[in-house]
Amino acid sequence: MKKLFMVFVAVAMTAVTTFAQSYDYVVSLKTEGLKGPVRLVNHRQVDSSTSGWKGCTVVLPTFIFSEVWIFAKDGLLQESIYSEKDCCLSSVHTYDKRGRLKQIKCNDTEIRFSYKGKRLKESKRIEYSRFGNDTTQYNFKYQGNVVTIDCIRNGEYEFGMSSVETYENGLLMMWDRYDDRILYIRNEQGQLLKELIYWVDCGYDDNDEWYRKPTDSLMYCDEYIYTDRGDLAEKREMHIKSGELYITSYTYLEYDAYGNWTRRRVKYTNNLGEEAKLRDEIRIIYYYESI
Repeated sequence: MKKLFMVFVAVAMTAVTTFAQSYDYVVSLKTEGLKGPVRLVNHRQVDSSTSGWKGCTVVLPTFIFSEVWIFAKDGLLQESIYSEKDCCLSSVHTYDKRGRLKQIKCNDTEIRFSYKGKRLKESKRIEYSRFGNDTTQYNFKYQGNVVTIDCIRNGEYEFGMSSVETYENGLLMMWDRYDDRILYIRNEQGQLLKELIYWVDCGYDDNDEWYRKPTDSLMYCDEYIYTDRGDLAEKREMHIKSGELYITSYTYLEYDAYGNWTRRRVKYTNNLGEEAKLRDEIRIIYYYESI
């Protein structure tokens, strides 16, 4: 869940991929695979290998990170707080009457969303500081499942992005960025199976005109494997050029009465000869009502 939270923060900060998760990116019990009338999730990761007895004193495991998610009764995320040793991020989320994301307030940043019909029309990011406020605005233009995104920073056109393509259910399928192209392969349930990143040849030609040519040069490949319950079992990150492989595997140890996992073990390994790292994760889940 840590990565999901950090990805969400990055997504919210850019608003380019904010679009990509079902037009109006909303974190909910459904998107996070949580079951039952969840009210609050308190999730933390520790390094249990550092715990044990030291003389007559019990040494507690080393804290890695913690996060708290608070959901409304309709299942939409209201507040989130992420913290680690030298970092703390908090956000408050508000929605319109149709359940679409209206505003995110995260530390010294505010993100506002506006819609035209069922689709996201505009996203504005405002960064507050004592030196003045910086505003980044993203405008969205739709042609079927392909979207063009224009970025305007402090009133001046910054860049445009095209070929942001989605599946029929709104989940991201392909995203052309500056010098790469990302393909997302999903199963029928919408779960991400593969994330492929290709290099794109781009620059200015002899006539000083910008060109952009997608290639078949695969740079990175991430694979995702799930358990029969639908929980993430393993993530394999491959760096094609260097041959480096990073594997994160999850072993689920306990579930509650609603079928949500409450304790799991995370193992980090790679093919670089480094020693495997083990982490334990615990989730304390509170519900609006109990079984």
